[in-house]
Amino acid sequence: MNCSVYSSVIQGGSFTGGYFGNSQQLSIKYSKITESVIRGSYSAGLVGFAFANVIQIANCTVQNVTIGTNNFCGGLIGQLQAGSIMMFSNNVVTMSRVSCVSHAGGFIGFADESSNIVISEGILTSNNITASNANAGGFIGTFSTVYSGCTLKIVTSRISSVRVFSPNSAGIAVGYRYPAFTVSTSILRGENYVNNIKIANCANYATTC
Repeated sequence: MNCSVYSSVIQGGSFTGGYFGNSQQLSIKYSKITESVIRGSYSAGLVGFAFANVIQIANCTVQNVTIGTNNFCGGLIGQLQAGSIMMFSNNVVTMSRVSCVSHAGGFIGFADESSNIVISEGILTSNNITASNANAGGFIGTFSTVYSGCTLKIVTSRISSVRVFSPNSAGIAVGYRYPAFTVSTSILRGENYVNNIKIANCANYATTC
């Protein structure tokens, strides 16, 4: 898939995405959405709701896009569910606003029943990520899983001039996670307004874990 969306308004009740509202077995590469507005629950720059065992998003850009209304909003995916292998490589979210009631993330709003997520060469620059009620994260708003031994790997990624806000659980990598899982960061660099926060705890404080 190699396509672009420019200067568009996409609005729906649920499952609203710049490319797909609801998708399974997903692979998106070399795609771009710019100067657009995407509104609804489960809303995102690329896919509102993704359900699959294997998901790959690579070399995609979300630029100057306003995303979100209610719950589950993300720069790339609103909600990601039941995936065993999820690869995000060389993606950029820039000059965008991701804002909803709960579960707002620069890449993924809510990752549920997922076992392994790898974010490689990810870039977040000049974004505002807000959850007015709870759980806002630079990369992932909420990571919730029933599996043991789950991992989130962030490799050679950068966050610059990004504001992440929520009154309950805000973190520069992940806003809220339940239960505990393994986080591995290799060169996660934060600049301007990020306060060196990696993960917010369940106790409603933005703290480094």
